[in-house]
Amino acid sequence: MTAAEKLILHIEDNPELHDLVRHILGSRPHIKLISAYSIKEGVSQARNHRPDMILMDIHLPDGTGMEALNKLRQFPETEEIPVVALSSLATQMQIDEGLKEGFKYYITKPIDVPELLETVDRILDYKVET
Repeated sequence: MTAAEKLILHIEDNPELHDLVRHILGSRPHIKLISAYSIKEGVSQARNHRPDMILMDIHLPDGTGMEALNKLRQFPETEEIPVVALSSLATQMQIDEGLKEGFKYYITKPIDVPELLETVDRILDYKVET
């Protein structure tokens, strides 16, 4: 990766959603996307690769996104990585709880493409040239 490239880890158990996010982020050539399908794999990937941000599903085969966030906060190399929830849990109470627990942003599914891109750009401090 060059200095201008940014790394995003997407923790999601649905392969179709991995493909969708990869397609959406294809409009940002400076972003490299890596994937994980479980909390265990995601925490390992985060510790090994130290991504610039993490996109995380809330329902994973081995626990919840909140549990994963708590695990990430236990390691010095991952505790400061901004984590964005991507979830079909969309009540205001669920969103508020996720933000209170430490998610930087909370994006609901189905994914709003402009919202996802704006959130990624904001976190990575990337300016899209028009």
